[in-house]
Amino acid sequence: MRRQKIVLYVGCILVLSLIAFIMIIFTNKDSDSDNITISNVKAVAYYGVSALAGPVDSHLVFIDEDGDVDHLKTENVEWGTVINTKDKIVMNGIKEIMNWDKQTEEMKQIASECEIYASYGYSSDYLEAKDIYYEIFNQGFQNPDSNLVDYRSTIRWGNEADHYCEDIPVYSIADGNDEEHVYVMTSEIDELGIPKNLEIIQYNMEDASLSDNRTFLREEGFEISHSRIVSEGDFLYVLYFQFADVNDVMGERQMRLLEINKEEMQITNDYVLHTYNYEEDPYYFPYNKDSLTIHDGVLYYSNGYGEIHTVDLETGEQKLQFSLPESEIGMYDNHKNIQINGNTIYYFYYDDDQEIHVLESYTLDGEMVDRLEISELMKELGEKGPEKFLFNFKVID
Repeated sequence: MRRQKIVLYVGCILVLSLIAFIMIIFTNKDSDSDNITISNVKAVAYYGVSALAGPVDSHLVFIDEDGDVDHLKTENVEWGTVINTKDKIVMNGIKEIMNWDKQTEEMKQIASECEIYASYGYSSDYLEAKDIYYEIFNQGFQNPDSNLVDYRSTIRWGNEADHYCEDIPVYSIADGNDEEHVYVMTSEIDELGIPKNLEIIQYNMEDASLSDNRTFLREEGFEISHSRIVSEGDFLYVLYFQFADVNDVMGERQMRLLEINKEEMQITNDYVLHTYNYEEDPYYFPYNKDSLTIHDGVLYYSNGYGEIHTVDLETGEQKLQFSLPESEIGMYDNHKNIQINGNTIYYFYYDDDQEIHVLESYTLDGEMVDRLEISELMKELGEKGPEKFLFNFKVID
């Protein structure tokens, strides 16, 4: 009898301790999210580390119009993204989706049936025509011994009311949308490491239903995109890197612009924009995928070195528009971002001389219109802030 009482007593203590522990966790989590102010948020930055680092915190930073910051630690999602909808700011977590209401500032969490750990970087957006957001996640091989044959990704989509997810058997090298459909490009990789057989897949989301239409584009593939897939009128555009000679992986590499007719799903143009020697690094800044826009028939893009270039889509004429300051390769490249929203170019970087972060905005002609100093961001990131990688940066407009 005495032994049973002791066991019962110890059991009660363990249960009460567990309840207290859970309450502490949820209280702290709610407290953090409740303290976030987004009524006058200017931009959101997401810092993290490689998924191989294990269970570590990432940093979701809300920057207001005065340069002040609110900071929330979250579970690390490699190359995770921030989604800006008409009335929400959305962030995908490993097992949940966080929604901040822009008006009430209330944060709601939605549990997801699909667990994720890594995104593709800038592989999310808001489909205004359907009032849903989406994000594509990199899950890896179903069979580790295969060669991109059994690759698996996950796509989440929905809104505050309904949320869905589904695995898709594809490795994304580029993705984007036309505000109604989501497009994903993929290539096979042969035994020599050369990409081949370029395809594009159009995904359509209707409530819980996900349908796709896959189209073969050409035998020559590519390895990495430099931008999202952008829609303009009847065409899709994407910046990408490719070997000048696909059989010479140690030779020159090129930055190109691919143009695809949406109705026929055929390539109509493949512009060569820049050629790099093998010793150069054309992969510098490769995840800056929001640095492309189209305005009045002219395509504007950043080549990764802080240069803004243009392509006249009617004549094919190319020119250097202007260069951004402080854009040379340096020790804080992992804190840089160039984003083009409509007619405005936003340049976010760490000013090493002033030891502060800065958000500058420019016209498409290169005239600076605003400079916002963000003095406390590195402090918020902590002692290892300089080592954190800027996975995503989103100007909220």
